[in-house]
Amino acid sequence: MRTAYFSMSFDCNEKCIFCPCSEGANTIPDISLDEMKHCLDRAIEETGVEHVLLSGGEPTLKKDLLPFLSYIVSKKLSIGILSNALKFTSERYLDKMLEITGTENLEITTAIHSHIPKKHERLTQLKNSFAKSMQGIQNVYERGVKTTVKYNVINYTYRDLPAYTDWVFESFPDDVTYLICNIDINGVALKNKDMIAVEFSESTPFVEEALDKVIAYRKAGRRRNVKLFTTPLCTIDPYYWGFVNNQTKETLAALRVPTDVPENDRLFLNISSDTGTMFEPCRECAMKDPCPGTWKKTGELFGDKILSPFQ
Repeated sequence: MRTAYFSMSFDCNEKCIFCPCSEGANTIPDISLDEMKHCLDRAIEETGVEHVLLSGGEPTLKKDLLPFLSYIVSKKLSIGILSNALKFTSERYLDKMLEITGTENLEITTAIHSHIPKKHERLTQLKNSFAKSMQGIQNVYERGVKTTVKYNVINYTYRDLPAYTDWVFESFPDDVTYLICNIDINGVALKNKDMIAVEFSESTPFVEEALDKVIAYRKAGRRRNVKLFTTPLCTIDPYYWGFVNNQTKETLAALRVPTDVPENDRLFLNISSDTGTMFEPCRECAMKDPCPGTWKKTGELFGDKILSPFQ
């Protein structure tokens, strides 16, 4: 699927200490609605975009989000929204949005950073954000929207992942997708790397234990879709490869985000992802093609020693 990644603003109502945006990103001017429409038209014409992924900052804070959603719908494109779901605690706002988008071609993804409220809020630096995000997610899936809960593997919480997995199965219906993601250590996250960055050798045993739980739930009749992102195949036992998704390796059809560098203040077309099998050990690896690789910054932080190519 040809995807355009768009952010109209870096404004956010949380201050996550692992945010990949730079400090002060929220001071960069927003992109106007007319400019976003223009970018979308170009992306459709020049790349054949089929799907628009909206992020931020927090996209629901942007007053022009709803009219931009209406414009996307008019182009008959599917929509993904990466949101902390805080705004969806307002059922009035959510219903107004769904009047525009419908539910058939919409997916909303929300990261819950820990099943322990105080840990989640330590990371978001916003009091009561756990309960509010949970209420927002509930409002979303109860209206029939395709919903995804995302877990980010970070140093502060990775040991909790098996218990978090039990919590997901206890807290959400099976039609809510569950993503486990290794994250990009850039911006604010890079500043806090001692608390955020973790090597695969340390996190993988806990990821595998979590996936063992998923397998057990499936044997007991549960049917949740579970995916593992930005995890090189050489860092996890082949028994778990069926969970690994290489979608992040794909080229982005279009990218438009706010920037404070005028010469870069434009639409990028057909750009390579910041994730992939781009590292020296990957060159001769027999599993290079199906492997998603990982973030470029991960390789820079930990070096080639984190990868063990298959011969």
